[in-house]
Amino acid sequence: MKIDTIEVDFVNLRTAEIYEDDHRIPTSVVFGTPKEDAERRDFTVNSLFYNLHTREVEDWTKQGLDDMDEMIIRTPLDPNVTFTDDPLRVLRAVRFAVRFGFELADDLKRAASSKLVHEALINKVSRERVGSELEGMLTGKNANPGAALLMIAELGLQDCIFAFPDASRIDGHINSLCCNERIHKDQPTLYRTSSSNISMDDCSMEGNCANAPLYVFSDVGRQEGWLTSVKAVRLIPHILQAFKDEDDSTLLTGKNTRTDVDLKLLHLTAMMLPFGSLVFLDGKNKEQGIISYITSTSIKFKKTDVTDMTAIMDSCAEMKAFLVKLRVDKLQPTRLEIGLVVRKLKGLWFTCLNLAAIADILSNTRVSEMDQSLNIFKDLCEIIEHYELDGCWRQRPLLDGKAIIKSLDLKNGPVVGKYMNEQIKWMLRHPNGTKEECIIYLKQKKNESEHATEMHSTMTQL
Repeated sequence: MKIDTIEVDFVNLRTAEIYEDDHRIPTSVVFGTPKEDAERRDFTVNSLFYNLHTREVEDWTKQGLDDMDEMIIRTPLDPNVTFTDDPLRVLRAVRFAVRFGFELADDLKRAASSKLVHEALINKVSRERVGSELEGMLTGKNANPGAALLMIAELGLQDCIFAFPDASRIDGHINSLCCNERIHKDQPTLYRTSSSNISMDDCSMEGNCANAPLYVFSDVGRQEGWLTSVKAVRLIPHILQAFKDEDDSTLLTGKNTRTDVDLKLLHLTAMMLPFGSLVFLDGKNKEQGIISYITSTSIKFKKTDVTDMTAIMDSCAEMKAFLVKLRVDKLQPTRLEIGLVVRKLKGLWFTCLNLAAIADILSNTRVSEMDQSLNIFKDLCEIIEHYELDGCWRQRPLLDGKAIIKSLDLKNGPVVGKYMNEQIKWMLRHPNGTKEECIIYLKQKKNESEHATEMHSTMTQL
């Protein structure tokens, strides 16, 4: 009911709740005392009552106020029982901890890391609820997506959240990339979470890791992939730090760049980076990318998230190639080369470039070259700014389809799309070009195409 402008719920104090094995919603409840009701709450900090008569906070668990002061997430009862009854509370614990800067109690972490709780989370909680909790970790007020994903990894919850389809239908390889542990040990911890101490095996190589091992999809391969995911997520603060203004500590995306990083998508794609080349066959034996499956089916994110994540992952290798070219060959990409990728990604291009920088550092960087790689990343951003490509996807073509048909004397059909694409390429090469100059170029391309067709026909007849 509403009292003035405030929505107020009235509920009875409850005690024992009966759960079915495959469901997290209790099938029956029994009314109880304040102490019994407090003990059935998810966490001690959520079990505090306010007595309207005495105007005092009542802590029936005798731990809630202390845990609030000490910033600890703890369950009133045995966490194994709490989490197996309602395993969604595991994800709530992570969300509360990272959002408010709390630590998880040791017994809670042990329970949340147990196989029994993981199985309950998979079997009892709908994918929609899993995705909703994950969204709450990644976005919103005080969200800390990096700390959330690292805590998920520390508790071994990756496979419960980012659930893969049946292994027999998965094809492709998991890319372990390669990263020397000292890259992280030598850098300050920028994520406030106990997961900063998560163990990671040192790579067998230091330096160029073009031969980093590829794993088939298996339990071993998946765990190696998750180890790389942790490394990728832990690099994000260092990538973002490259654009910190020391004067006002404001995150910049370059001096003139208007497009911002999408932090949710950057963290998710970094987490899924080792699995980007995996595909699987759906029920109709149609091949689908594993990133699309996990985003749409495992965490039930919006269609726009599915499309955006797929686009970023698909273009990451192209962006990384530009970074390698700059660092190794000292070759600057042309306006056309980088413009086609930026135009394809639209407002996602800077997020994709951040991900590509992470992939480049993981796979090609010696510890001593970390700063150099970050400088190359900034150099490529400056090149894109110099070319004035941010927002190039909003530039309208000089000629629409009808104008191309008329100017080139074409029939309507797929060939029009061909010359529309040629026009886009010409505009990227000639940002100040005129419509008349573009028509001359397209007519030339048409003549070349017709001449090539005639030559091919003549050679075939011979």
